Amino acid sequence: MRFRIYPGTSPGRWSVAFALGFFILYYARRLVMKPEFHTGGEGFFGNMPAAIIMISAFLVGSLSFFAFLKSLFKKEFSLIAFICGAFGLLLIMFAAGEVLFPH
Repeated sequence: MRFRIYPGTSPGRWSVAFALGFFILYYARRLVMKPEFHTGGEGFFGNMPAAIIMISAFLVGSLSFFAFLKSLFKKEFSLIAFICGAFGLLLIMFAAGEVLFPH
């Protein structure tokens, strides 16, 4: 077992790429948070472009966790892959909490 800082396998690198993709999509949401993109309604889908971007950001972020799981089977033990995998798990747990205990 060799512990590294940067991922050495393909699924480990994909995990990092998916986590970075989440942040890129999350900040891209600000580009469409303007009144001219508001489609009506007060809920989550009141601004449809922002809603689509956030749903895709969640999917990309959760893929980070699943890519990390695959990298564990290939004996990937890198610090950055662990951090990205933990971030993806946190996103999945947040979504499960919102579904199970809505407010």
